[in-house]
Amino acid sequence: MKYCFFLFCLVFVAACKKDNSSPADLPYIGFTFTGGLGPSPQQVTFTATAPDADEVTWDFGDSTYATGFTVSHTYSAYSCYEVKAIAHKGSQQGEVTQHVPVTVYKKVNLTSITFTQTPPLGPNGNDWDPNDAPDLKVIIKIGTDSIVDVPTVLPNSTTGTIYLPIPQLIRDLSAPITIEVYDKDAGSTPDLYKMGIVTFDFCQFIQTTVPYPNDGQVSNGSLRITLGFSWVL
Repeated sequence: MKYCFFLFCLVFVAACKKDNSSPADLPYIGFTFTGGLGPSPQQVTFTATAPDADEVTWDFGDSTYATGFTVSHTYSAYSCYEVKAIAHKGSQQGEVTQHVPVTVYKKVNLTSITFTQTPPLGPNGNDWDPNDAPDLKVIIKIGTDSIVDVPTVLPNSTTGTIYLPIPQLIRDLSAPITIEVYDKDAGSTPDLYKMGIVTFDFCQFIQTTVPYPNDGQVSNGSLRITLGFSWVL
């Protein structure tokens, strides 16, 4: 009986230790990549940052795999590949996934933002502008560094198009952009009231054949917009 109780304690303690693992205990991993832009086929080189890992394994998103901290892979078709890197340390694993564009186009120009639907009411349940429609304004965040405060305002509107006076060149097709939509009330403090935020991923529009679409829809709740853009070699 004592022997059985001892075995139970060992199993219980081992189970508790296993259950107590947390994301903070998992090995960190991130990765960068070069290549993928130009005529097909394209070789892409991946470099992992995994200071605590014993080894790194890769899933290239096209049913091929590799092991190593720095690896190269040749893609035979254009597409937006979802690449996963896994850091292994003992029995622990940490992982990260990124979109990797493989395309003949290297950049894209964002040219317009069309509102097809906007939230009918503000966060307090009231109209954005009593007896009037909101004045639509956008701020674009490209990656983590670039913020574009578009000067054009669409007055008294719930739908319509804002044409960017200067097309915004998007150089990193793997990073989504963020569109913040505001109701601008001139003379008020504050003069901007956030109506909603959407993110847009150009990578998802990369196809196996050209030409690619020149517009794409995105939504978040009752905020629905269409972005106009052109691809750049």
